[in-house]
Amino acid sequence: MTNKKQIPTILALVITLLAAIIPIPIYAGSEPINLKELLAKAFTSAYSSANVGTVETFGTLSINGELVHQTMTVNSGDYLQTAKSSTATVSIYPSGKVVLGQNTMAYLILGKSSESLQPILVASLLRGSINVELNCEMSAYIESGGRIFTANKGSSFRASNLDGRFEVLGNVSFQNAPQYIVRPVEVGATFSVKARSTRQIQIQVTDEKDRPVPDIPVIFALGSQLGKFGSETTFTATTNSQGIASASFTASQTPGTTSITATVKDTNYSWTGEISVYKGAGFWTTRNKILVTSAAIVAGTVTGVVVATRPSDEKRPVVAQPPIIKTGAANRVGK
Repeated sequence: MTNKKQIPTILALVITLLAAIIPIPIYAGSEPINLKELLAKAFTSAYSSANVGTVETFGTLSINGELVHQTMTVNSGDYLQTAKSSTATVSIYPSGKVVLGQNTMAYLILGKSSESLQPILVASLLRGSINVELNCEMSAYIESGGRIFTANKGSSFRASNLDGRFEVLGNVSFQNAPQYIVRPVEVGATFSVKARSTRQIQIQVTDEKDRPVPDIPVIFALGSQLGKFGSETTFTATTNSQGIASASFTASQTPGTTSITATVKDTNYSWTGEISVYKGAGFWTTRNKILVTSAAIVAGTVTGVVVATRPSDEKRPVVAQPPIIKTGAANRVGK
C-alpha cells in the first residue's frame, strides 16, 4: 500500500507527466482549454475545486493509504484504491459519476476551464477500470499508461488498464494515439483458398518505426459470404510477440472473390485485401492422367531405361538400348 508520505511525490509525478505530454491548447468541442495551466493551478487557485464529491464503497477502499468503510468526501488529487473484490462510486459535484472497478488505482482532480469556468474531470488510471458518466456541463481528460483521451460534455465511457493492456469503450478522442502499419505476413494482397478447405490468414502490426506491436486486438472482417472464421464472418485475434494476429478462414463450396479487412481495434489503421475461393477437382483428373502417361512413355523411349529379361533359361538381364537416330551424313553409322 502507498505510504502517505509518498502521495505528494507520486501526484507531482502524475501531474508532470500529464503536463509534459498533453499539447496546448486542447479542445473540448469548440472550446480551447489550457490543461497545463489547469494542472499547475489545481491546488492553489480558483481554477480547481478542492471537493470532487463523495465516495460510497462496496467493500474495501483506501483513500491516500487510509481504509474507508463508509461514505466520505473525496478531494482533488486524492489517491483511490479498491481491493480485488470491491468497487466504489464517486458522485461528482455538480453532477456526474465515476465508478471504480475491482482492484483499481486512480487519481481524481476536479478543475475548471479558465475561460468558461466549466467543470473538467482529470483522472489518472494507474490500474483497473473506471466507468464515467458526465453531465451536460462537464468534460473529461483521462491519462492511463501514457495514453491521453478526452470526452466531451455529457459523454459516458469505460476505460481499463489491465496487465498493461489499455482499452476504452465510448465516444472519446485520443490526443496522442499511436500510429500503426498493418500488412499481411505473406507477400501479395490476394489469398487463394480451395472451396471447402481451411487456411490461416496472418496479419502483422508494427509501429511507425516498423517494430512489432504485441498484445493488441485485430478485427478480421469479410465482405461477403464466401467463407467464415469459425461460424462468424468477423473474428478478433490478439497479436503475439512478433505482432502477428492469425485467423482461420474456412471457404464455402461456392467459388468467387471477397474482400478481407484487418483493423486494429478502436483505430482507423487497417489493411484490405482479397480472398479468392476456387473449385478444384484434385490432381488426378482425366486430363492429368493422360499427360502423366504420355510423359512416362516419352521418358522411357528417349532414355531407354526399360529393363526386360531373356527366356527363363537365361539369367542375365537385357537392358534396352536407346534408339539410333540417323540424320544426313550420320547414315553411315553402324556400317
